[in-house]
Amino acid sequence: MQNASIRLHSFEGMSLNALAICPGILASSLALAAPSGALTTYPDLPGFLAATSTLGTPVHEDFEKGYAQYLPQTQFAACVEPVSADSHDACYAEGDLAAGFHLSSTNAHGVIVMNPGIYDLPGRSIGAWPYRLNAQSYTEIRFDDPPTAIAADVYGFAMGDGAVPTNTVPVQVDAYDANDQLIGTFAVTPTAITASAFAGFTSAIPVARVVFGTHVDYSAGPIDNLWFAGSAGRIDGGATEFGPIVVGSTGTLAMTLANTGHLPLTLGTLSTPAAPFSFESDGCSGATLDPSQTCTVQVRFAPAFESDFSATLSIPGNTATEWTLHGTGVFGGGQ
Repeated sequence: MQNASIRLHSFEGMSLNALAICPGILASSLALAAPSGALTTYPDLPGFLAATSTLGTPVHEDFEKGYAQYLPQTQFAACVEPVSADSHDACYAEGDLAAGFHLSSTNAHGVIVMNPGIYDLPGRSIGAWPYRLNAQSYTEIRFDDPPTAIAADVYGFAMGDGAVPTNTVPVQVDAYDANDQLIGTFAVTPTAITASAFAGFTSAIPVARVVFGTHVDYSAGPIDNLWFAGSAGRIDGGATEFGPIVVGSTGTLAMTLANTGHLPLTLGTLSTPAAPFSFESDGCSGATLDPSQTCTVQVRFAPAFESDFSATLSIPGNTATEWTLHGTGVFGGGQ
């Protein structure tokens, strides 16, 4: 725990049993706002997992590892932002968390890991530091590879005197694309201070970051679990190997491109390969591929002299992918 930054707070004796909870909020069930923009919401984890089963097994992080597990259950630790699989501070050691995301506060007020005994929560939670009056700091998650399905168990409570939760508040979920444009938004409301609300959604646009915010001064919106899966349409890099071709003759091979992502992908124009390679036919430039769909380019290799030849193709889609071509020109009898 070198170079660690830690603040430990004790909340011994802070029971929620004596707190008055707003009866209107307590009586209400989890409420999901109508889908907004390109988002589709789900009321519970089983429904979310069923709807996203074609996206493969989601990454799941429960935040239960780390140094906070060794603290008294009525204490919390302050983390160095952003919190990720690369962290090595008072909250988590490197490798404690799943890779692929970075968690921080929206205004750099800090991130804390709260043990369940602090507010009688069912598990350890993590989120933006909630104890700053008149400062709305939200929990933000950025993804390395923008997913198309995201879910979290979300808490939302207002803080009273002495940092004691007084009532539940709705938590707004905002999803942004890679250009930081808002894709859509919805809200969830926990049924009680000690209960989380499920916030699960899929997006027709890959989500680069998601923000969980109460939009209420002096309140908290930590999360207890995180799931994410899916990806934009993509072409994985590859290679076409011709092997030895007799000088003066021509070899032809098929270069097959597959959309290995989970959204449709429209390809741009493939770059023209350098001689002695060329396209005999191009069935990929401008094509739109559904997930798992393929297209084919017939590539020619016609060496004019003895040598090793290689070329790199740029395949433009959501991101540019490189594909390599290689062949060897040999004199007669070399095949």
